[in-house]
Amino acid sequence: MSGDTEARPNDARPAFVSPRTLLEQVRPILPPRSFTALDREQLDGLRTIRAFLKARTSYDVLPISYRLIILDTALRVQKSLNILTQNGIVSAPLWDSKTSTFAGLLTTADYINVIQYYWQNPDALQKVDKFRLSSLRGTL
Repeated sequence: MSGDTEARPNDARPAFVSPRTLLEQVRPILPPRSFTALDREQLDGLRTIRAFLKARTSYDVLPISYRLIILDTALRVQKSLNILTQNGIVSAPLWDSKTSTFAGLLTTADYINVIQYYWQNPDALQKVDKFRLSSLRGTL
């Protein structure tokens, strides 16, 4: 019980910070160093970027139209590979239309796994035309 009634050393209380003190500039401890040409160039670049971002919105920076490719899990693996290569992308999210949820992310590693699977199971190669994205998890 004596621990409950003992005073803290020097009657120390938790420090209270008023919000105004957070806005005040803190003076640097070290003396300011002279800027090199590279430092001045970087500061000029930062000022330019800040001015650009202050004057524009994200809609000004982003393209007006862009493609978002989402593949359905009912799609055949061959067709999905054609879609990815024709659009120059290496991965795409998978959508399960039966459950209306995202099923995962299809990447080039999945196609490598498919190649390895058919290399190890040449008998299954006859069914490659019917192989769907939904069966990737169960087969590989």
